[in-house]
Amino acid sequence: MTVTGGDAPSEETRVDREPPEFPRVTGTVDPAVETRIDQPSAPLFSRPADSTPPDEPPLVTVPVATRREPARWRWAAALVATLLVFGVIGAIVFLAGPGAGTPSTSSLYAPADTATFLELRHDLPGDQRDRLAAFTGHFPGFADPAAFEQKLDESLDQILATSGSGLDWEADVEPWFGGQVALFSSTFTPSEGTPPSLTFVLTVKDRSRLDALIQERLGDAEVSQEGHQGQTIWTFTGGPDNQRLSYAVTDEVLLIGLRVEDVKKALDVRADRTPGLADDQFFLEQLGKLHADRLATLYFDGRGIASAMRNEIADALPPGTSLDSLLELVAIRVLGELRAEGDHIALTTRSEQPPVADLPPPAANKTTDLAESVSAETMFYLESRQVGQGIGYVIDQLLSTIETGGTPVELSGIEQLLGTSPRDFFDFLQDVAVAVAYNDGLEAGIIATVDDEAVAAQRVERLLQTLRSFAAFGSGITFEEQQHGAATITVIRLSGLVGDDAPVSSLAVTVSGGRLYLGLDEFVVNALDRSADSSLASRPEFIASLQAGGTSHAGVMFLDIAALRGLAEQHLVPERDRTEYEQEYKPFIEPLSHLAVVSTTDGEITVSHVFLYVE
Repeated sequence: MTVTGGDAPSEETRVDREPPEFPRVTGTVDPAVETRIDQPSAPLFSRPADSTPPDEPPLVTVPVATRREPARWRWAAALVATLLVFGVIGAIVFLAGPGAGTPSTSSLYAPADTATFLELRHDLPGDQRDRLAAFTGHFPGFADPAAFEQKLDESLDQILATSGSGLDWEADVEPWFGGQVALFSSTFTPSEGTPPSLTFVLTVKDRSRLDALIQERLGDAEVSQEGHQGQTIWTFTGGPDNQRLSYAVTDEVLLIGLRVEDVKKALDVRADRTPGLADDQFFLEQLGKLHADRLATLYFDGRGIASAMRNEIADALPPGTSLDSLLELVAIRVLGELRAEGDHIALTTRSEQPPVADLPPPAANKTTDLAESVSAETMFYLESRQVGQGIGYVIDQLLSTIETGGTPVELSGIEQLLGTSPRDFFDFLQDVAVAVAYNDGLEAGIIATVDDEAVAAQRVERLLQTLRSFAAFGSGITFEEQQHGAATITVIRLSGLVGDDAPVSSLAVTVSGGRLYLGLDEFVVNALDRSADSSLASRPEFIASLQAGGTSHAGVMFLDIAALRGLAEQHLVPERDRTEYEQEYKPFIEPLSHLAVVSTTDGEITVSHVFLYVE
């Protein structure tokens, strides 16, 4: 090892990202993987057998040997990737979090201008170990809860083996690793030629074991060192791409940064010389609303990216353009958590409202019976609040963008046709539900509550008159009126337009009982006749999702993954690929039951719950 003083050149470091290999259902082992595990490639940190570690301050490093591939910090990245994925939640299988409202050790190093922060934990506190074991037990290789810890260790060993680091989880990492991994970044748009801002924090429970590992693995890399806040920062530069990483070891963490200035800033934050994320009131207040036991914590601050985008396109936009308001929609802060709940994984986020003056207020929490009118076999369901108001806002923004671009908008003709301004045309819509089902045919449509049935009927009739005028020119579309109880349904026949063999032959619409119904073929008739006990609202999966997220809510989405999988297997999987699919893919997809998203409003905070269920 060669040590020099001063800082290394500021050059960008590229990072290889290779996904971990997952266990094969057939029980066979990839020979290449087996060879890598039993006979690892030359460690990225190595020293000659007869060399003696120098007497110098503790070193911290990641892979720096002069391999051709850019992998000098793969071992650190592998530690961050200490998780095994299944389905859409895969990247997080063994994480946990600190007490609610109390900043964690890793967050104490994040600066106040942090744009993204992700914290993962390995110690799985409280009920999370058992609940995560119950969740992963639905997937191949994790069926025995008693072997949960062993399976996690095996997964970590496999990740490290495939990274080419030459590290072993139990022998090299677990003895010193404190169980907490975090990464944070202060910018999305670094200046040209500057490495991205990305800092890793790994907590340390036994510094002497980490020091010994570093001394053993450092090898002949050329390093420079400098002191900062009583700590030594080591910087490595080399290889064909002249890559650079900077590191520091304290008694509580291992810091790894792509830029030395980020490592210095992290040390400054911890020394209370500069404000940090853990000093931010929004962060602290929302952290206090999360569970004490969690798998992961995530934070996003979009104010920086909104400012950067505004600066990038400012010269191309005319003064006063409403695109500036649209950029403000992403200028929000979000704090979230991930938890295991036994039969599902729960992701909860708490978001502040965008700083847009004329944005509609947050939707109110309420309970509706719209789901009682859609099929129990519904595969996709979406329910939203204040839809008419939202449509009006979007139309306003679009018209404003066109006008500020120098193009005058003449609306008198459209207003005469609609009977009102475009912004106000849909203001009668309140709660809207969209449903899609498939049972020997597609059944899809919209059901919406209206605040004035007479106004709703009048405006629907205006649209129908426009369609009738179009049909008069020989479009192949025909209209007929059907009486169904108290409802008068307008059926628009499409066979002349799409052909007799088309999967959809008609579109129906009616306003009845304070609702607007619009759907394909028999959707409207079925919705009018359906009883609650044969609807989506009666399904245990749907009920459980609402109970978990809030029966009184500001919106809900439900996706039947199992039904979609069955449909895809029937129509999309080619026969030639079926054996491979059945053996290699289906066992990991089959346990997935459904996905639900429930949104609620907590004052000025929007709370979103995302649930992924297994069975």
